[in-house]
Amino acid sequence: MRSPLVDTDSFLAKLSEAGTAEECNLLLSSILPFLGIKRVGYVRINPPYSNKRSYVFTNWDKEWVGRYIERDYVYYDPMMGKARRSVTPFYWGSYSRLEISHPRQKSVMADASDFGHKCGIAVPIRDSHASLSVVSYIIDEKNEKNICESPSMMRSCKETLLLISLYYHAESLKKSSNLHEDASPPVLSSRQVEVLKWLAAGKTVWEASVILGIAEESVRYHLREAGRKLGTYGVTATVARSVADGYVSLG
Repeated sequence: MRSPLVDTDSFLAKLSEAGTAEECNLLLSSILPFLGIKRVGYVRINPPYSNKRSYVFTNWDKEWVGRYIERDYVYYDPMMGKARRSVTPFYWGSYSRLEISHPRQKSVMADASDFGHKCGIAVPIRDSHASLSVVSYIIDEKNEKNICESPSMMRSCKETLLLISLYYHAESLKKSSNLHEDASPPVLSSRQVEVLKWLAAGKTVWEASVILGIAEESVRYHLREAGRKLGTYGVTATVARSVADGYVSLG
């Protein structure tokens, strides 16, 4: 993944300025070559009680998309199965096989391989309205070995894609009326916002605790509570979501 060639700040600024969800889709597609990514798929699955339809964006091969839909692969796709059980980005491919226990799952993976979908990184996103979204990136196979054999590169890839995915998800959600939920946004306490503000400024948990005059465990508690309300897990995801949703501003 060639993330140093991606001006993340510029990309996020352009996402914020985009007028429609379709413009967000084009922006996401435009940076894929610089990340060593071949294809991307995004799906937002609303909960059963929602009156809003689910949403899909992908630049996958049209024949593969048609087959995926026609054969109901979404119910058998082992990547989607793992995404439903995960809260952090995960890699799948020859270095880490997905769990397969059903013949239809084997069919999904065999067909995916035929269309060049042999390895990737998936970013599951949950929000406060019980919706599940997944951004699935298909990695160029020639980059797989370098990424998987370097823990630091794998970590960097996941962090970069998590940041991009959270902002893309938030901006496309705001700019498409079909995606909005009929619910009030979560309310963060003043202390939760303070904690997120200092973490967004690049401070560590310990540094934030010193600045705020509270224990490290208290900082972690407020971070967890903010994440619970925002539907995120961990510092990176929770801070990114708080910035994207306007609770915290950078700079």
